[in-house]
Amino acid sequence: MSIPQRIFVPIFLFLLALAAFLRFWALDAGLPHLMTRPDEELILFQTRDPASGIFHLQWVVMHPGIPSAYIYLLWVWGELGLNLLQAVGAAPAGDYLHLLNAAPDRLLLIERAFSACAGVATVAVVALGARRELGGGAALVAGLLVATAFLHVRDSHSAKPDIAMGLGFAAALVVMAPLWNGVRLGRVIATGVVIGAGMAMKPPAVLLFVPAWLALFMGSEQKGWRRLSISRTLLLALSAAVVFTATSPFFVLSGETFERVVKIVGIVFPEIAPAEVAPAIPVIPGLEKDPSRLAGIGYHVRFSLRYGVGLVMTLLLPFAVARAFLVRSPLLVSSAVLFLLGVVVFGLSPALLSRYITPLVPAAALLVGGLLAGIAERLPMRSRATALAALALIVAAEPTIASVRFDRLATLTDTRVYAARWLDENTEDDATIAVAGTVLWSWGEPTPPTGRDWVRIELDDGELDRSGASILVTHDHTLFSSTIDPGSLTALRPRLDLLAEFDPFSADGPEPMFETLDAYYIPTRGFAGLERPGPVVRIYAVR
Repeated sequence: MSIPQRIFVPIFLFLLALAAFLRFWALDAGLPHLMTRPDEELILFQTRDPASGIFHLQWVVMHPGIPSAYIYLLWVWGELGLNLLQAVGAAPAGDYLHLLNAAPDRLLLIERAFSACAGVATVAVVALGARRELGGGAALVAGLLVATAFLHVRDSHSAKPDIAMGLGFAAALVVMAPLWNGVRLGRVIATGVVIGAGMAMKPPAVLLFVPAWLALFMGSEQKGWRRLSISRTLLLALSAAVVFTATSPFFVLSGETFERVVKIVGIVFPEIAPAEVAPAIPVIPGLEKDPSRLAGIGYHVRFSLRYGVGLVMTLLLPFAVARAFLVRSPLLVSSAVLFLLGVVVFGLSPALLSRYITPLVPAAALLVGGLLAGIAERLPMRSRATALAALALIVAAEPTIASVRFDRLATLTDTRVYAARWLDENTEDDATIAVAGTVLWSWGEPTPPTGRDWVRIELDDGELDRSGASILVTHDHTLFSSTIDPGSLTALRPRLDLLAEFDPFSADGPEPMFETLDAYYIPTRGFAGLERPGPVVRIYAVR
């Protein structure tokens, strides 16, 4: 459906403003607590190396899978953002390294802004990139669906690389589409460069080679086996490899990093390298009983897509994928191939996290945008625009409401922040504080006050005595990362006096829905069941 420039431009600008509003609202969620979104602090502190002039990054065990380029990019973004904010008096004085030690939450906020900007840029790339092939109507609908998608909005609040990789997905789909109409040297190189840039954000962007090769095949002027375009496929791969290697040289050249990447592959797909697997990853109940792993694909359909883009859009996606192959639109077929491949690959891993689907949101939005525009095209001319707008609003309503509710909840002070303030104000400088409830990592703990001894213990008399603690902090939640055994706590009650309690749950709200494997204390649905984010934190005096 064609839309005049005078109408397209203001709607396009409105979509960008809407996308920015949803992504920058509550960008400081959970701060100054650095572990509101698991692993953000690891990425933040990894920027210390390039800020110190060390570019051969010594990867932490949990994150060898993030290329050097993403860390370099966050560091440069942080330097520029810090200088800009200091120039207008909105950030403390000091260089990057000083702020990383003295006020790391300020730098984390700046680096979250990179994801928010990348999220807005994705809306622009989708809408502008789709306009020529799909028409202005489909392009604007696709832009709206990305702008309001709950998954995309939520993860645009994090400094993790999922949104940046999604921007690479969107750009690559747009750039590779012309290959269907003729394989030209410049188009092949441009596609390879964009794929390499996407991989530099996060390696799973390697999936883009599949729709890119299909574009080479379909656009080839050769006959028979020569349509395989071996030489051009190699050029595509070489272009991507040059960009990736140039921006993340040690990711490729370091033997230590390579070994750790193999371990990550072993974690995600244990059958490939079972000897390399790190400690077992928790999985959703019942998944471990399904040797085919098909339950993982179902999880992403029933949970990641259902709540990430909304029920209506999830139900429309199978029809949108089928239509893409029927109409043989290069942009839609490439989007369909990437979307299906991504859902299958990510679904086959036991590491089931909805954020793995986030980079696929642009492809899903293009598919559904094309479908809705196709439906509207079958109506009388005078009612097409109205019908398309109504269809788009119906599809976008649920994720928009979820995104707004998420942002409203995320603006509220986290229980861990309240607990940290209480401990800082009400304990002696040399106090020993015991903390219980931590599983695998310290995501659910309040930030330890400066100068206090912070000791993690199991809840029993022996460990509590050995800790020498005068204060006990417990954190409890439905998430695995904050777990208190009620019986153990009951046994210790005679020795404990409750000093403070910070409970995030609402007494009369719905039950919040949290993601099993993601130690993230903001739910996916049921936002009204919480008064604020965070675990239940209790602080006791020890007798």
